[in-house]
Amino acid sequence: MAEDRPQEEEKPIAEPTQLIYANILKAEGGPYDVALEFGYKAGEAEPVFPVRVAMSWEHAKSLLQLLDNLIEGFEERVAEVPDVSKLENEIEKAEQ
Repeated sequence: MAEDRPQEEEKPIAEPTQLIYANILKAEGGPYDVALEFGYKAGEAEPVFPVRVAMSWEHAKSLLQLLDNLIEGFEERVAEVPDVSKLENEIEKAEQ
């Protein structure tokens, strides 16, 4: 259930922030940090990963909680976000 709290105002993105669309993600972790590589894949072309973000495990856990809250709020207001891995499995089964 969504909390009753005022909506935060959207702040303009500071220039020269570069906006990049990503539809693929690679993640790896070491003893002290996590690295996320955001990329783009179109069709049969090899994916490209122009963005790499590294953070501590503590920050990664905070990010996980933040994303969970955002998704939960979206699903309450709009609709359930489909589980892509389930969709991919269904497509693979249908193609066999």
